[in-house]
Amino acid sequence: MQRIDITNQRFGRLIAIRFVERKSNGNAIWECACDCGKVKNIDSYALRKGITQSCGCLKIDSVKERYKTNEKFQSNVGNADNLRRSDGVYWASVTKGKKNKSGVVGVSFDESKNKWTAR
Repeated sequence: MQRIDITNQRFGRLIAIRFVERKSNGNAIWECACDCGKVKNIDSYALRKGITQSCGCLKIDSVKERYKTNEKFQSNVGNADNLRRSDGVYWASVTKGKKNKSGVVGVSFDESKNKWTAR
């Protein structure tokens, strides 16, 4: 199979430096330099289709920017009271998970003991 040469081509924040290897599925892996300075090996298919555009720094930067422009988030920064209910229980611990039938994070039913247990 003919390899597509993408040396020195830019894909978002990444520049393909050199071919590294071919995966078992036939896709080429390229060493890429990110604008932030990190070097990562990335699948050429993900590069060419726009699936991967950075080493991960792009997502971090976009999240930081969204936090700066979100007024509700900014008004709650540093306010730990919003993390807990009035009884002192953290909201994150009472959200019902997809697999959790108890409704409380860390609580599950042990069928061998026929009892609810907490971790």
